[in-house]
Amino acid sequence: MLLLMQVFSIHGGTSMDLIKKNLKLKIIVVFLAFLCWSYVMAKVNPTITREYRNIPVNLRNIENLYKKNLMVIDPKEPRVNVTLRGRRNTLNKITWRDIVLDVNMEEYSETKIMLPIIINIPSETELADISSKNLTFNVDKKIGKTFQIKVETTGELPEKKLTISEMTPEPLNIYVEGPSIKVHSIDKAVVKIDISDVKSDTVKSATLMLLDREGKEVTDVNVENKKVEVLIAVKEIKEIPINVVTENSAPSNVKILKIYSSPQKIVVTGDSQVINGIEKIDTEPVNLGSVTGNSVIKAKLIIPEDLKLLNPNAEVNVHIETDSESSKRIEIPITELKAKNLAKNLKFNIKSENIEKVIMEIKGFDSIVKNYKPEDADFHIDLMNFGEGIYELPIRYTLVDGIKFSGISPEKVIIEITK
Repeated sequence: MLLLMQVFSIHGGTSMDLIKKNLKLKIIVVFLAFLCWSYVMAKVNPTITREYRNIPVNLRNIENLYKKNLMVIDPKEPRVNVTLRGRRNTLNKITWRDIVLDVNMEEYSETKIMLPIIINIPSETELADISSKNLTFNVDKKIGKTFQIKVETTGELPEKKLTISEMTPEPLNIYVEGPSIKVHSIDKAVVKIDISDVKSDTVKSATLMLLDREGKEVTDVNVENKKVEVLIAVKEIKEIPINVVTENSAPSNVKILKIYSSPQKIVVTGDSQVINGIEKIDTEPVNLGSVTGNSVIKAKLIIPEDLKLLNPNAEVNVHIETDSESSKRIEIPITELKAKNLAKNLKFNIKSENIEKVIMEIKGFDSIVKNYKPEDADFHIDLMNFGEGIYELPIRYTLVDGIKFSGISPEKVIIEITK
């Protein structure tokens, strides 16, 4: 401005008069004014660039996806960085909200596609840079599925005599909606309840978890309400002996040695007043009339009213150990046949020819027969009141309880008594 005033003073007169009369001077004035404006703009309000970060991108016409039962998996809320160029005073007035970014999803029907970002920026600015000109979207079919809620426990009940008889979630089922790839990955809907402080019937709240087969939580699906109430019912437990009840007698050729159950005790649950009055749990009658040997028979338990088995799938087997009838041959060399009651001054010789052994057939229950030995038979001939001479005498023997005689060969032998 000082320069202009000096120019006017040199030529004299007012500034407007000089400008009107002198074209050359007009050009000089305009040029000098431009220089002054450029100086002021460069120093006072220069052109600069400014970055605006994490600007949301609007998904325009996304309702068209919903009509096709599709949904965006990722990115669900895309954001990009934008750099604008403009005068500092202008950029100082601009916030990220003044920058509008859109993606038109009107014709979007594929599972994966790249779409351009439509950019709208304030006037008197220009786009200097953008972190991504296009966005790639992954889309999946939207489905829904109902899952039964399972209750899992952590910790242990504070008293060993207690057990949880029932855990009922409310609601029983949950409806899950989301991308098919996510929904299909769900293995179970679970709530976990800490039972370390449970001593009686109670209600506990828990947050629903959707888990895959590896136990990892599945996210990015929609559930109406993840809050679940769980009713916990508590009963007492008691280990009670099993009493095997039998009916009918075993066949005559079968001897019952032992009857017992496996397990010998069973755990039941119920109210304390009921459970404390029970001393044994009977089986349904086991028929011994059909037993032919060692047996294992499945038996049902007669559970008193208001009691339940802790393990409803528990099985009880009745073991029956028996002794069956069998036969056996006892034999000794004929030379080992003993003489009893022989006079001291006499001796005897066996005269029977072609007889090498004494053989006896016996029968009885196996536990007795298998232990019966030749020496137990005590084969002998009784020579009481016999003097010198040749005699045909019966072979005598001894039987123990439980052994039945079937036959002996030979029944008699010829002996000679001499001095």
